[in-house]
Amino acid sequence: TKPKGLDWFPFAMLPQLHWADGTPVDPVLPRWWVTLAAKLKQPGGNALINLWLDRLVPGDAHKLGWMVLTGWIDEDTRRPSDEEANAYAAQNVDAVLASNIANAKRWPQSADYFPTDRSIVFARLKRDKAGVYLGTATDSKGILALAARVNGADAAGRIRPFLKDHGSRTSQAKALLEMLAAIGTSAALQALLAAANRMKQRSVQDFAGQLVDDIAARNGWTPAQLADRTVPTAGFDADGSQELDCGIDRTYRLQLGADDAVIILNPEGREVKALPGPRVDDEKPLVDAAKKQLSNARKEVKQVIAAQTARLQEAMYLQREWDAPEWESFIAGHPLVGRLAARLVWQGIGETGEGLALFRPLGDGSYTDPDDNDVALGDFTRVRLAHSSLMSADAIARWRQHLADYAVEPTFDQLGRDLPALDVNQAKSTAITDREGWQIETFKLRGVATKLGYQRGPAQDGGWFMTYEKQFRDAGVMVEIEFTGSPLPEENQNGALISLAFRKLRGSTGGALMA
Repeated sequence: TKPKGLDWFPFAMLPQLHWADGTPVDPVLPRWWVTLAAKLKQPGGNALINLWLDRLVPGDAHKLGWMVLTGWIDEDTRRPSDEEANAYAAQNVDAVLASNIANAKRWPQSADYFPTDRSIVFARLKRDKAGVYLGTATDSKGILALAARVNGADAAGRIRPFLKDHGSRTSQAKALLEMLAAIGTSAALQALLAAANRMKQRSVQDFAGQLVDDIAARNGWTPAQLADRTVPTAGFDADGSQELDCGIDRTYRLQLGADDAVIILNPEGREVKALPGPRVDDEKPLVDAAKKQLSNARKEVKQVIAAQTARLQEAMYLQREWDAPEWESFIAGHPLVGRLAARLVWQGIGETGEGLALFRPLGDGSYTDPDDNDVALGDFTRVRLAHSSLMSADAIARWRQHLADYAVEPTFDQLGRDLPALDVNQAKSTAITDREGWQIETFKLRGVATKLGYQRGPAQDGGWFMTYEKQFRDAGVMVEIEFTGSPLPEENQNGALISLAFRKLRGSTGGALMA
């Protein structure tokens, strides 16, 4: 019989594993590993499990971990099929419709809460049934320790959707975050950092934040420095390229295009749509590895560009400053982040904190001002992102012209927004109320807030939520957009803005925040 909590686990599908010297692993061993890991309930792993995994061929350690990770997530997120949801709705629609009609007559002032359109009732019943979880894999979360050698980009790509769609399953979400911390690669840690900054569930977000703080402390870094040092390169060198060995005299190259897409170049330097197939059997392992390398590169580039765009924009809001050498190494010199940095305007800071010059990286190790004059990074002690509030009208105009002349599409808008003008009383307040009473459809507000990185606030009594929230961990601040509210499940209706408020996160010492 299968151990408790593992009745779902397909032991028969465990892959054949090999030790590092190539000898096969006795199939009994991985079965025992799974059973013991489940009993230990340590999804972050331990020294013994790490020893087992490190003795395997690296590809086999990934293979085992991927089977465990994907199987565990699939089991935990099982839901009724479309056919089952349709059958449930068909079975119950008439009774619910009759009840709604009676309730609408009895409480006409609340008729909107009792739909009497059969198609609407059917759709709600189907949706409710389709959203029911059929089980949980939390009792077997310990087996995630066996996924500690999964490729970080693959793990992040599978875990991000879980956190987004199933993050309310807090125990499972925390287990997956522990596993990401155990993997410890750049891609895995970036996914962990994203959870620490943007998870909807506060307890999960705090847990991710603690994992980040622990990792940073072990290395003597701040969480922000950890984020800088763990951005994946997707395999690209400093010049934005990498080689793919497809056989004798068939070395292909990957490069990044102007739109950050991965481009394949053949040995003659011409762009092609795909890698070649093997000409002889001996080339098949090389071509397979090259195709995997290409797949990983595309996956990581997409993840990095999106995540680092958001992180740099947040750094602008927070007026974060980098030591000039660190900025040159981890921002301007990074093969992916450097591309984003070259589309932005930066400010050099002197020893006493004064702004010395505005400049833009050119991507070749040099820096320019808006008039095409060279700028020396060595003249600065620190570097930060510029913002229109830190610039004169003349400087803004010159930089806009510079970006237009060189057809540079900014990573995000630095020069088009001014800070709100506050009166004396507002300047001492923790909220901005200059839009109080402005009308807006709740779905439109949701779309704008979500695009800006805000998440729905907690539900209040009666199932209504009244805020959208965005946490800035480095500044120790929570920003809340307060409005008149929306019911759950959400329906589009008219609402009104109330304020943009700021509050200090518990246990924070605070920091700067550009509104």
